[in-house]
Amino acid sequence: GIASNLEQKRINKVIVLGRSGWKLAKQLAKFTFTNKTKKFQVVSGALPISPNGVSGISLITDPAYLFDYLQQVAPNVKKIHVAYSKKSAWLIALAKSAALEKGLTLNLQKVSDTAEAITFYQQLFASGVSNKDAIWLPFDRISSHDKVTLPLILEKAWAKEVVVFSSKPSHAKRGALFSTYPDNFALGAHLLEMVQELAQQPEQKNFAALKSTLLAVNLRTAAHLGLKYSSEQQQLFKLTFPQ
Repeated sequence: GIASNLEQKRINKVIVLGRSGWKLAKQLAKFTFTNKTKKFQVVSGALPISPNGVSGISLITDPAYLFDYLQQVAPNVKKIHVAYSKKSAWLIALAKSAALEKGLTLNLQKVSDTAEAITFYQQLFASGVSNKDAIWLPFDRISSHDKVTLPLILEKAWAKEVVVFSSKPSHAKRGALFSTYPDNFALGAHLLEMVQELAQQPEQKNFAALKSTLLAVNLRTAAHLGLKYSSEQQQLFKLTFPQ
C-alpha cells in the first residue's frame, strides 16, 4: 500500500490533509524499525482535530488569536462567556492562559448536551449582559450547534446588542461579529516546519491549535452594535459580510 510505496521512494517525512489523511497518519504511525523508532514522521492538517496522539495542526483556532481579534474589533469587551463540552476541554485550557495574559475574564460552563447549553445561554441573556460581555462559540457540536443553539444566540444577542464571535468560519456570514478561517499558505509552511522538527526528534508529539488565521467581520452586525472601524482597521479584515 501507501507505506511500501513511500519506503521504495525513501520518503519518511509526510504531511497529510483532511479526514482520509488523518486516518492514514494513524496507520503510518504503526510502522517502526526493529529498535521501535518510527519509520515515518507524519503531521496532519486541514481537519478540526483535538489532541489524539497524532502530530499536527488543528483547524481549530488558538484562543489567543481569537482574543487578539476580539480586542481589535470590540475593545469594550471585558468578559467572555462560553459553553463547551468535554471534547473542547483542551481548548479551554489554552483559553484560560490567553484570557489571563490579555486581562479578560472567562465565564465557563461545561455542558454534556445541547439542552444544557441552551439553558446556559438563556440564563445568560436573562442576567443583564452589556457591551462589556461577549459570547464565544467554540468549534463544538454540542454547545455551538449550527441548527439549534446558533440561531437562538444570534437572535438574542442582536436584541441585547451583545458581541458574538466564533471559531467557525461560516458564523460571521450568519451574523456573528467575527470569525476566523485558515490562512492556507501560512498553515502549509507551519506544517512543513513541524514535520522537519519531528525528523530531528522522532519520538516527540507535536500538536497545535491553528495560529495561521485570517479574520472575517460582519459589518452589518458591527454597525448594529455601534462599532466603527477606520479604513486602516478594515484593511486587516480579510473577509467582510454582507459581501
